[in-house]
Amino acid sequence: MDFFDCNACFGVSQVPLSLRQAATAEELVQEMEFCGISEALVYHAAMRDDAPYVGNELLTEAIRGFKNLHGSWAIAPCQTGEQEPPPAFLRRMRRHGIRALRAFPSKHRYLLDGIAFGPLFRLLAKRKVPLFLSVSESSGGRSGWALVEQLLLEFPSLVLVATDHGPWGDDRFFRPLLERFKGLRIDISRYELDG
Repeated sequence: MDFFDCNACFGVSQVPLSLRQAATAEELVQEMEFCGISEALVYHAAMRDDAPYVGNELLTEAIRGFKNLHGSWAIAPCQTGEQEPPPAFLRRMRRHGIRALRAFPSKHRYLLDGIAFGPLFRLLAKRKVPLFLSVSESSGGRSGWALVEQLLLEFPSLVLVATDHGPWGDDRFFRPLLERFKGLRIDISRYELDG
């Protein structure tokens, strides 16, 4: 059986973690081989901890030549000039083989809504490009599953992958959302087992 990890990260985090980190793409591939994972959708810690454009460039360079690593980039509002307007951004994604996007609104201080991202999210929904969002993020006074709900109410066709939640009681939050929004996906990488 082949395994595909949709939420893998490499790069040294600025926030100390108790778990071992893969500092490079090479180290990540070694860990994947050890765990029996064939391919992965990856992001660089710098796109979360530093700035989207910094991490995006580091990721693009680092995974070049790795056929089993598929990149994802972080977003920022194009109104600040840090990211191109949506059509140009998607063309650049395609050129670099980027398969998904990630949002870190509380870490990078922006509102994750239609005012800042409407044109981009409409294109993502049309093209079924997934947007990854941690339920530990917040934006505009909403956080966690309430932020996921707000985003999907505004963009019901968006493919949104909710990450960084655990198995204890979160299903009461996400089951009603799964019923209503066909594009919502739930990442289960935090469902750790002893053994």
